[in-house]
Amino acid sequence: MIKRVLVLVIVVLAFTAASAAAAAPQDADGLWIGPTGFFDMEVALDEALDFTEGDMSLGLDARLRLGLFEGSLLAMGNPFAGEDEKKTMVLLNGGVNINLQSINLGASLGANYIYEDEGEDPEQIGANAKISADFMMGNFAVGAYYVSMMDSFADFDISEFADAGFIGVTALFRMF
Repeated sequence: MIKRVLVLVIVVLAFTAASAAAAAPQDADGLWIGPTGFFDMEVALDEALDFTEGDMSLGLDARLRLGLFEGSLLAMGNPFAGEDEKKTMVLLNGGVNINLQSINLGASLGANYIYEDEGEDPEQIGANAKISADFMMGNFAVGAYYVSMMDSFADFDISEFADAGFIGVTALFRMF
């Protein structure tokens, strides 16, 4: 069911991008920062979501876009977790960014870090691959992303990318 919904979303986004070609060009370059919500459990694309507030992480999404390059930082924590489970996860990514007028598409790879306690150094806990789509409205964008985690880049298998990953939504504001 979710696979069908994702295919439908991709088709609608592609149609929207094609119809926006007649509009004035939308420049996506710059620093974009905003809040993000992250579904904090692996989601198989062919299974129904069983959402509870404890499965949601909240945080910050920052993206620097320069032409075809995009660098991004996702910093998230679960405010609903118990005191002994509080941690902050940071995903640092670099990749490509394609601006299709009012739709912006991105694909990137990066490292995962986790902060267990304040004052301690971060611990690298693997790598990730991320795809994102943003609907651009001037200096504001609303987007969604899908992140697949792995132990290392050597373990990346494209056939396993869609089997289980994490889904997030974001609202971005252009700083400059």
